[in-house]
Amino acid sequence: MTVCMFHLYDNSDPTAGTPIDSAQVRIYSEDGTTFVTMGTTDATGEVSFDIPDSTYWVRFFKTGFSFDTRQSATIDAALPNNDFDIPGDNLETLPPSAAENICRVSGYLVGAGGEPFSGATVQFLVNSDFSRIVGSRAMVASKTTARTDEWGRIEVELIQGGVYDAVIEGWDDQPLIVKVPPVQAVSFTELIWPYPARVDLGVSALFMSPEDTADVAVSVTTSSLLETPYEIFTTSVATVGAVSWVSASSSDDSVATVSLGVETLCITAVDPGVATITFAMKDTVVERRMPALSPTYSTLTVTVA
Repeated sequence: MTVCMFHLYDNSDPTAGTPIDSAQVRIYSEDGTTFVTMGTTDATGEVSFDIPDSTYWVRFFKTGFSFDTRQSATIDAALPNNDFDIPGDNLETLPPSAAENICRVSGYLVGAGGEPFSGATVQFLVNSDFSRIVGSRAMVASKTTARTDEWGRIEVELIQGGVYDAVIEGWDDQPLIVKVPPVQAVSFTELIWPYPARVDLGVSALFMSPEDTADVAVSVTTSSLLETPYEIFTTSVATVGAVSWVSASSSDDSVATVSLGVETLCITAVDPGVATITFAMKDTVVERRMPALSPTYSTLTVTVA
């Protein structure tokens, strides 16, 4: 067994002196098929593991940051050290757009063999119900098109809060409805295929009596930096809430039951005891990824006495 350490830092700081804390580090076998272990960076942006010598595929996750998805690490006790410096692109500190109310969307597309997919076209069509006045400017075009460069990189500027039908070459040419977050920059992948990255609760513990009910505020932040509840426009206005992204369950329904809504978690106390309320991502609304996503969410402890 050999101790290795990963140091994650904000790539926008050329001195590598700004650590990325609370980032999830997941280690897999070299081919990515077997999960080995995981950990979370501390306030210094570091996390250590004691694992057998081998070559591993390592993935890094934190909302608002983008990391190299093909990062490998060879652990060998014979080496002088097994420390790795990992830069993360801060999506919130990218150079701002030329105009206010604009979000820069950037990322990479690859082919079936993992090679850069150059020349791919992505069209963003403005939803017909979206406002045509942005700030003091009138929007006259209903479509914008972007194309990947030789490295498969794509970059396009969209209106913050805008709802678009995205058509991606090579993705069955089926439009995907996307909502642009109210930030200056976001990952292309997370904008198109977001997942519920964080669940926030109004409280972390409740003390109740049998037959009591309680409502707890709950919100979900997606990997595209949208926070529920928010609205999208399709054939009509639809509100996307916490229940759209995650499900909630009680560890013991004989102690407390739970019902999740748009922005409220309703808890009903049954009999004395302790129950833990947990959340799970709804796989039906999230595009599959390799390695598979397994985010950790907040929990709520309910004590009934």
